[in-house]
Amino acid sequence: MLKLYVIVTKQVLAVLQQEFQSVVEVYTQLEHMNLVKVTSFVDAKNERLLVTEYVTNGNLRQHLDVFVGIPNGIILDMSTLLNIAIDVAEALTYLLYFSDRPIIHRGAKSSNILLTDSFRAKVNYSEISRFGPWREGATIVTTRIMGTVGYLDPEYFATCELNVEIDVYSFGILLLELFRGRR
Repeated sequence: MLKLYVIVTKQVLAVLQQEFQSVVEVYTQLEHMNLVKVTSFVDAKNERLLVTEYVTNGNLRQHLDVFVGIPNGIILDMSTLLNIAIDVAEALTYLLYFSDRPIIHRGAKSSNILLTDSFRAKVNYSEISRFGPWREGATIVTTRIMGTVGYLDPEYFATCELNVEIDVYSFGILLLELFRGRR
């Protein structure tokens, strides 16, 4: 039984290693003003770490949760919320349509949107990002559903097909949160 555990553990570690390398490959090559820049990474033994630029005003979720008593947030006015929506839209558009190969973020949610000192949005990397299909309208069938409940496209959940509509759906949920002013 112990031998089986060691083999399974090695297989899981190999999969995690491959996924980490995929994230590093994707995000170290990207440059866009609305994406958090990955500056470096560490991959030693079983320790993996991405080093990103520092963004001063925390994440959007902290500011949306001000209404429910979470400290450290600021109530954002409508023009700031609109600018955040535009910034996130530009970042997702870049990932899906203007990078060398489409990148499906699968993590477009308020806790992954970081805010600069001037409250401009930067989309943080997502460890569950994957390269999308090469052709428009094509899909990739996945074996594991990954994402956050509430932001997850029901069609993706039902079919396991990875396509750009996943991020479009998540962005729609994010817009609802923004213009309601809370999660």
